[in-house]
Amino acid sequence: MWLILSQGLLFTAYGTLNVDQHRWLVKGFPLFGMAVSAVIGISIYAALDASHVIERAYRAAGLDRLCQLTPHGAGNRSNWAAKALPFVFGTLWLLAATGFIQQASV
Repeated sequence: MWLILSQGLLFTAYGTLNVDQHRWLVKGFPLFGMAVSAVIGISIYAALDASHVIERAYRAAGLDRLCQLTPHGAGNRSNWAAKALPFVFGTLWLLAATGFIQQASV
């Protein structure tokens, strides 16, 4: 949720900038957006790893016989969005940065 909220705010602010008046912000926003994507992406992967450790301990204790942690058929697909979105937002910021560089050189 932090990733989506932060990126939404950053893209909104970035979209309202005037290149002529705020040149340093237009350059800085893509870099900041990529940094935020990377930091939150690292946090997401750490949280997913921690949940796997807890799940292994839960199963090792035999508690999965009492109550399943995940619904049947969910598999690993439930984490696809969490794993992919930091890369998607990072790529969008990279495209925004290269678009600015190309626009500035014209």
